[in-house]
Amino acid sequence: MERIEFANGFRVMLERVEGARSATMGVWIGSGSRYECPENAGISHFIEHMLFKGTPRRSAWDIAEQMDSIGGALNAYTAKEYTCVYARALNSNVPAALDIICDMIANPRFDAQDLETEKGVILEEIGMYEDSPEDLCVDMMYSSVWRTSRLGANILGTRETVGGMTPEQIRSYKEKMYVPERMVAAIAGSFDRDEVLMCLEKYFGGLANTASPIMTEPADYHRGNVLLTKDFEQTQIALGFPGISATDERRFAMQVLNTILGSASSSRLYQRIREELGLVYSIDFFSASHLDSGLSGVLMALAPQSEERALYETICILDGIKRNVSEKEITRAKEQYAASLIMGMENTPARAAHMGRSELIYGRVPTEDELIERIRNVSAEQVMELARELLRFDQMSIAAVGKVKEADFYSTVVDKASNVVY
Repeated sequence: MERIEFANGFRVMLERVEGARSATMGVWIGSGSRYECPENAGISHFIEHMLFKGTPRRSAWDIAEQMDSIGGALNAYTAKEYTCVYARALNSNVPAALDIICDMIANPRFDAQDLETEKGVILEEIGMYEDSPEDLCVDMMYSSVWRTSRLGANILGTRETVGGMTPEQIRSYKEKMYVPERMVAAIAGSFDRDEVLMCLEKYFGGLANTASPIMTEPADYHRGNVLLTKDFEQTQIALGFPGISATDERRFAMQVLNTILGSASSSRLYQRIREELGLVYSIDFFSASHLDSGLSGVLMALAPQSEERALYETICILDGIKRNVSEKEITRAKEQYAASLIMGMENTPARAAHMGRSELIYGRVPTEDELIERIRNVSAEQVMELARELLRFDQMSIAAVGKVKEADFYSTVVDKASNVVY
């Protein structure tokens, strides 16, 4: 792995992968929904869409046709703390593919007619999200517990803010956020180093450093319950608790806790509530870690008649892990993490994403061996201690969407279950 920093602060991460005959390349930009304000909510995601609409050198058709003509794959996404544009191509076509994505990022046209067309596309995307029980429930939880922070805002924005976007507005915002100190290019696989650096220098080497690195304010967790009645076949329920930030030293203990509770088929929640009792269609424990804040909790999809028993059993399991974690569970969770990490890193998209995101968000890229060593050092007591700190029922939030019951029903179930020793 090689790290190169241009004079203006633009960073490049390169890694050759032995035996690869292709490469994944991407640019990670510190532009996400948490840096927006209520008046321009969704603008980072809107800009990501507009990057595909053409440049002075390439129309939207040219971008698609040229990437297809070399057998490449092109995509992008926006998260709460960054935007990524990436492509994958055979090693002989890396220069062509990289030139396309660099041109898209550096020279978007932002045509007024294209903007109006894309508004319709994003409004349809908002409608699609509103028809997804899981997405809607998670977003409700985010907006409730982080209601005083933009970290709780929807990445897509609102119909009002999207409908009001102007070319001048998105051009001004891009100039503010797409600056070298907030950008990292990462390439993994088989490529010519000199050709790659020449292309990146051409597009980004001349940008001015504006002395505006990524900075955030902690998002304070606020307990809250939010319910939404919708005509869904199942009810989606999220139980939320405070979490930890992505830079917290306890994040490896959090990973083990996450695996033991719900992210694997052998986990406590899955085995008890789905396999033994058949109360849910799906159940998972999640941990969302951001730069300076985090959220953890349980997400389940179930029939309305199963809610009371499923919630009761879930609370009991969350209570039980505070006092008892076996060495067998710890060992299994560690092996699952190590296997997932190693197998995941055997493809170039994962390696490029690991480099780009880590360098942008944390300023360094940990090696696989370092990550595995950190996870293997986690003890059962560390996991239980973290569970006792985070999984406090007096701090628990609830979000539910579907054929929801009255608010008193959920609080009564929680109060009842939290007094039971599992």
